[in-house]
Amino acid sequence: MSATPLLSSTTPSSSAVSSPRMSLGDEDKCTPLLGAAASKEHYTAALPPLPATTKRPSTRRLLSPRALAAFVVIAVALGCGLYAARSSLAVPPAAAAYVDSLHGMFETTQRPATLVEQMHEPPSTPLESGGIFVQDAAEGNHTVTAILIHGLGDSGDGRPFIWSMPQEFPWVRWVAPTSDYLNVTVREGKKTRAWFDIHTFEDVYEDEDVKGYVHSQQQLNRLIDEERQRMVTAGKEPRIVLMGFSQGGAMTLLSTLTARSENRIEAAIVLSTYLPMIEELDEVFSPAARDTPILWMHGREDPFLSLENAELGVSRLSTPPINLSRLTFKTYEGLMHTWTNEELDDVADWFEANVPERRQHSAQDAFHTLSPAEHEQEKHDAEEKMEVKWFKAEAEVPARRRWRRSMVPRSLRRHSRRRVGPKRLLTGGVLPGQFSF
Repeated sequence: MSATPLLSSTTPSSSAVSSPRMSLGDEDKCTPLLGAAASKEHYTAALPPLPATTKRPSTRRLLSPRALAAFVVIAVALGCGLYAARSSLAVPPAAAAYVDSLHGMFETTQRPATLVEQMHEPPSTPLESGGIFVQDAAEGNHTVTAILIHGLGDSGDGRPFIWSMPQEFPWVRWVAPTSDYLNVTVREGKKTRAWFDIHTFEDVYEDEDVKGYVHSQQQLNRLIDEERQRMVTAGKEPRIVLMGFSQGGAMTLLSTLTARSENRIEAAIVLSTYLPMIEELDEVFSPAARDTPILWMHGREDPFLSLENAELGVSRLSTPPINLSRLTFKTYEGLMHTWTNEELDDVADWFEANVPERRQHSAQDAFHTLSPAEHEQEKHDAEEKMEVKWFKAEAEVPARRRWRRSMVPRSLRRHSRRRVGPKRLLTGGVLPGQFSF
């Protein structure tokens, strides 16, 4: 019995090979037919079949016209299904739920509006036109519009400030709006005229009605914009003054402190009130109100809105980051939650000093109207400043650019914007110390 040779001179079968294909070493040792004399058919037959592979769709195929057309058809079908689910058509509950889930998947999320953005949105329900009382200027041509905001349980026709002031200021147009009816907690839930709800007088900051603040602010902002537009249409400078008592004083402060720079309030007067949203003030405060003159008057014996709350609000407005520069605070001995003739006389004196019939314009005045010559000069100065700024920038850029380029070899700089193989990067003719300075 002859011994079996270790190496067979014939080509092994596919089952004798453990790997899917024979290695080069096995091929050289096992078959003498490999080489120039081997036929392609014989060599291929000696190999096992290659494993099946799945061809992945390329990005080009996904963006082909057929794929895009299919995507459009699917999108249209989903849109029709969504419309059917939202309309009065009879759709099975399961199909409607499925369409709603798809709608939620594709619905884009939007950033919620901030408090100050909500205040400047249009109101859902404007102020009642029949509740806005107007006293035109005695001279017939007003230069200032004063908006008077009443307190809790009052209405626009109360007009406490108008009783004596129109004769003293014949250039002022007086406008007194009326709030909506609300179920007020401190009035045992009864409906009464109010700008917002109050839960308790002992602590006015307990569970503040921020929603009521925002809604009333939207209504007042619309009224302010209408009065401002009335003056602009007449070719006048829009000058708006706000006055308020109690709840009206709180809304006056809120309107003044949140007014945008283009709608800045001329001046504000508040009586027997408090500062609303004291904790959120940093969020809603407008820097344009920092130089607005504000007069705050309060009775020392006020049983509803205490003097302590008023002093807390004044302290908040007088210190950083608010730091109002023209805030005046005055108290009255023995005065309760009401007003007196002495107080109204002080209001008239302050009004005359801070809201003149004709504004004395200055270069720093935000409402300063430039003449054509002044406008051209200001434009020329701005262009010169811009040219100087660009000149400095051009002088600084080359130095920075030279510093950055000096840190990179020239050959690497040459190929910085295209793909270069690692061999090219390593042997690109760069010698040690060959840098560009």
